[in-house]
Amino acid sequence: MEKSRARWWDLPAAIFLLLMIIFSAWRLQTTDWAEGLGYVFNVAVLGLFIGLALGQSSFQKRGVFLLSIGYMLVVFTWQWFGYIDFPKEESYLGDRLLILAGRLLTGMSEFASGRPVKDPLIFLALLFIPYWFTALVSGYQLTRHANALAATLPSGVLMFIIFLNHYTTRDYSWLFGAYLFSALLLLGRIKYIVDRIKWREQRVQVSAESSMDMNNIIMVCAAALIVMVWTIPYTLPYNANARKAWQKVSASWFAKNEQMDNIFAAVKKDNVPSRDFYRNELALGTRAKQSDAIAFLVYTPAAARDFPRLYWRGRVYDRFEENRWQTSELKNTEYAPQDGDFNIPDTEQRFNLNFSFSVYIKGQTILYSAAQPIWTSHPAVIACRHSGGKC
Repeated sequence: MEKSRARWWDLPAAIFLLLMIIFSAWRLQTTDWAEGLGYVFNVAVLGLFIGLALGQSSFQKRGVFLLSIGYMLVVFTWQWFGYIDFPKEESYLGDRLLILAGRLLTGMSEFASGRPVKDPLIFLALLFIPYWFTALVSGYQLTRHANALAATLPSGVLMFIIFLNHYTTRDYSWLFGAYLFSALLLLGRIKYIVDRIKWREQRVQVSAESSMDMNNIIMVCAAALIVMVWTIPYTLPYNANARKAWQKVSASWFAKNEQMDNIFAAVKKDNVPSRDFYRNELALGTRAKQSDAIAFLVYTPAAARDFPRLYWRGRVYDRFEENRWQTSELKNTEYAPQDGDFNIPDTEQRFNLNFSFSVYIKGQTILYSAAQPIWTSHPAVIACRHSGGKC
C-alpha cells in the first residue's frame, strides 16, 4: 500500500475487501426472499469500486458526497431498468423513466397510507440503499484513510442481520466464516503496510523476503483463528440461561412492526404458515387427499435411537361428535424463534432433543413433531388451549 497525498492503495487489500462485499451480498441472495436479488449484488460491487475510486481522488468531503449521490442515482436507475420487464413499445428512455417513477411513487403512497406494498421493486430499492452505502464507505475508508475497522464492519453487520432474519435448514455459516477469514487477512495486511511505512521513516532495514513471510504468517494465523471460532462452541456445554438471554436480546432488536410488515409485503412468504390448513373440525370420509409420496425426513439425534417408536402429529382433536373430530377453545398465537420456548407446563421431567427436518412437499404449512414440541427454528402460528397462562 502506497501513501500519496494522504491517499492509500494496495491491490491485495482491495481484493480482500472485494471478497468480503461478495460474501455479504451472496448471503442475501441465498435467502431467495424476492426475485432480482442479484441486482443488489451488482449494486454492492459497483458501490465498492466507486468508493475505492473516490478514496483515491483529490475531492474533499463535499465533492465526494455529491459524486456519491450522483453515482448512486445512475447505478440505481441502471439496475432498476434491468429488473423491470419493459414492453417493446416502451423503448425510449423518457418512457422508461416515467414507468419507473410511477412504480416507485405508487409503492411509497401505499406505504404512507398504511397498506401492504406488493411491488417487489420497492423491496429491492430498500435493499439497494444499505448495500450501496456500506460498500461505498468501505472502499472510501480503505483508500482514503486505511481504516480497517470502518472497511470491514459495515458489510459484516448487514450479513449478521440477514443471518438473524433468515430461517432455513441449510447451513450457510461457511459464508460467514469466509467473510471473517477475508476480514482478518485485510486487517493483517493493513497493519503490516502501516508498520512498514513507519519502519521506513525510522530507517529500519527490512529484507525483500519479509513481505512474503508476513503474508504467509497472516494467512496461517487467520485460518487458525477461524478454526478455533468454529470448533470451540461445539466443545462447550449447553447453557439454557445463555440461550434465553440471547433470545431476549434478539427479540428486543427485531420487535414486530406493522409498518415494516407492510413495506416487506412483496417478500416471498414461503416460510409463513397458513392458518387454515387444519381447522377446529375434521370431517371423516374418503375424499381426503392420499399419497405415498415422502412428506418429510427427520434426522434424529443418537439419544433418540433407544426410545420406543416415535409417532408424529400435527394437530390433536380431543372430541368426536356427529361423525367428525373437534377441538375447541383454541387460541392462535404468532411465534418467532427468538421468542424462546413454548409456555408449556410439566416439561421438567421430559427429555429435550433436537430434531432436524427436510420437507419434501412444496407449500407444507404444518410441522409434525414427536410428543410435545417446545421450540422450533421456523416462524409459526401456534394453536393451543390456554390454561393458567400456559398452552
